[in-house]
Amino acid sequence: MNNYNYIKNFVGKNITEDDLSCFDCYSTPNFGLLIPIKNPDADAVCKYPRHPCYTLFIFFEKDTHNMNYYYGELFSPDVPHDNRTRLHHYCLMFEKEYFEERFKMYSDDPEIYNLKSIKIYGDMLKLLNSFALEYSRNETNSEITLEARAEIITHKVIRSILCENISAAKPVSEDYSIAAAQNYMERHYAEDINVTELANLGYELVSCFMRRFKKETGVTPMEYLGGIRMKNARKLLKESYLSVMEIAEKCGFEAEEKFRVRFKEKLGVTPEQYREVNKEVKKAADSVKAVLI
Repeated sequence: MNNYNYIKNFVGKNITEDDLSCFDCYSTPNFGLLIPIKNPDADAVCKYPRHPCYTLFIFFEKDTHNMNYYYGELFSPDVPHDNRTRLHHYCLMFEKEYFEERFKMYSDDPEIYNLKSIKIYGDMLKLLNSFALEYSRNETNSEITLEARAEIITHKVIRSILCENISAAKPVSEDYSIAAAQNYMERHYAEDINVTELANLGYELVSCFMRRFKKETGVTPMEYLGGIRMKNARKLLKESYLSVMEIAEKCGFEAEEKFRVRFKEKLGVTPEQYREVNKEVKKAADSVKAVLI
């Protein structure tokens, strides 16, 4: 096993290669990935119920095709856990200081996580498999590209911890025509966009584009666009002092009233109520922070 000492730093100094025989192990100094290759030996892995690193278990169902998100369980360093003795999961391990330095780019120090359930971005599986493949091939300068991939994975995990709605962050398609439409909508959501325009970005007839887009994403192109607009509207309601009318305009809604109706349908509250609730949540969080300081 290459970089066995890195794995020991993540899992524990006393672990042996025999203990890890049920896993394929991939590791840089700051990030480790364990992928079960057969049902783990419970007696072996449970000898080490707490790790000196941040540990995230991501679980996979039978059909992972086009998943918008996966479920994971997160543990802080030295918090006991059962090592997830089941086959269909990946175990991600982050060196403590490395993870906390990057977490502080987004927020205050991370909490103590003890089986914290989180949603993980749907493109995470592809990122992890790319990391494992790069590690296995060991091509020229692979240590550089592995560190780069580890950085991306780490930031994705932190965003997953902090993000309120991962299910809205749909993975980008590997299909050129569909990906072109997705990227265009993310950049131009405030503009007047129609299906013909989106289909023309790739090599598609409108009818074929609509059929394939829905098959891959689960929604129509216009529903997808509506989700992007709503996501950005929520962000502006929380982070800006713009009026509801200004937000509706900035996010591409045809009229303020239509925005209000769609917002209430999706979230069950008015834009003003949503803003007020988030203001109260922030005020309560600031009060707790002040007491702790």
